[in-house]
Amino acid sequence: MNELNLTSFAMFFIVGLFTSTMSSGQVHASPQYVLASKNLTEGDRNKNAVLQLELIHKNKQREKQVIPILDSNSISHNNTSSAVIHPSITTTNPPDNYKYSKRIAFVEPTFTYAAYRNGSFYNFYSKYNRLTDRSDPDVMSPALFTIKTDLNLLQNRPIPHGPFPYYAYPTQPPAIPYINYFKILSQQVKTRDPFVTNISDVDVHEGKIFRTDGSNAYDVLFMFHNEYATQSEYNNLRHFVSNGGTIVFTEANTLYAEVSYNKTNDSITLIKGHQWSFDGKSASRSIGERWLDENKNWTGSNFLDITSNIHTFHFNYNPFNYTHGEEQYVSNPHAKILLNYHVSFSSHQPVPVNATVATYQMDYGKGKIVNLGIWGHELANNTAFLNYFNKVIIPIALGPKDQVNTRMK
Repeated sequence: MNELNLTSFAMFFIVGLFTSTMSSGQVHASPQYVLASKNLTEGDRNKNAVLQLELIHKNKQREKQVIPILDSNSISHNNTSSAVIHPSITTTNPPDNYKYSKRIAFVEPTFTYAAYRNGSFYNFYSKYNRLTDRSDPDVMSPALFTIKTDLNLLQNRPIPHGPFPYYAYPTQPPAIPYINYFKILSQQVKTRDPFVTNISDVDVHEGKIFRTDGSNAYDVLFMFHNEYATQSEYNNLRHFVSNGGTIVFTEANTLYAEVSYNKTNDSITLIKGHQWSFDGKSASRSIGERWLDENKNWTGSNFLDITSNIHTFHFNYNPFNYTHGEEQYVSNPHAKILLNYHVSFSSHQPVPVNATVATYQMDYGKGKIVNLGIWGHELANNTAFLNYFNKVIIPIALGPKDQVNTRMK
């Protein structure tokens, strides 16, 4: 792999960070099934973001306005789809204490929320995965490889607009998985750039990350556990990077399975991926990663398909005291390794030979990908990880500084 030539500041930081003693106060978030707090607070929202973005980039001689983006219909917006009323703005420049004036969007994984809520995809998987496992000696009939029952669990599953019951713990109070991680990273970015807004999978699917002239409406997108995507969303994300945008993947196991979106019902239906395909009449065993070759080509990695309850490999370099959850392995030789975790596997694990689990950068078209390569939400309260995110990941994602900021003291 090609090593990335970081700035001297970033390299100094990394050396200092990884040779120091890890904080005893590190706390790991619980595994995937553990649910986080209920809602993003109103204070996490920059209600002026869209108008600010339009004004500052008009001032930079942009000819087209940003396509108006509503306050997204995602779970964090109290089930409202009405447009935000923006007060007047008297300045187009960021305050002096900000380092950047990039246009940034945090993409809430609302398609994935719909898949994980109780009465949806994972209820189906839980019931039928073992029954259709060809390696299981108890599976006798080939007819079980195709399922024609419980198909309602895969079709027209409504997107939640608030806390929802998780499939594995349906009797527990509704919540939103990993929302604290979303909030924490958003707060970190907002300390350096005021132009941050929240959008959802639906907004990306509908092309609201572009202006009417086809140019990017944002400079940087932060993605989370966006495991499920429509083909339109997938194409738009790839075109966004090709156009010159940056995507930061803060979680592993993204863009893994294809769904369709029904705008009338505000719901998703499984198409293909996660070991299943669905044609509307029956469900059959199928591939795991829907866009395996495409992901390798433009994002630079693929999902390392080892379940999180198997602990038969070791992180030989583990500066964040990270525990195996879900990871990506670098599959494109042009990816630039930022932080190699030097993972070693047991001999019987069905993984690619010499698979590299790493935080990396991948250039594609005029833009780039920054991928943490690990289950980032497990490190939401980890001081060393947040320092690395602030000192290395944010400058790579948001830099170089805008011209307006080069005049700052």
